[in-house]
Amino acid sequence: MTQYHQAYGPKMKESLSYPHIAHLGFDDLKNEQIRLKIKKTPPKVIVENADLIPDAYKETQVEVLIRKSLIAEDLKNGRPVPGTHLEAGTRLDIR
Repeated sequence: MTQYHQAYGPKMKESLSYPHIAHLGFDDLKNEQIRLKIKKTPPKVIVENADLIPDAYKETQVEVLIRKSLIAEDLKNGRPVPGTHLEAGTRLDIR
């Protein structure tokens, strides 16, 4: 990694957030390597007080939670857990 990337990488990541780009008046930035575009998102429902919502909009659910951390521990220690396996993945890290 170059000194430039070490010095300006974190600042660049912060400056690429929506409020910063919008404040500059840009909604579409692009070059040969990357394109940044501000898009509107669909409206989302904000629940301010669940107690005020009529029952017609409510649903009772029973949920079984899988304790993946315990499964991972057993698999890493050589104890098989039926119906599971460990899988390594990759991710994009922008700095």
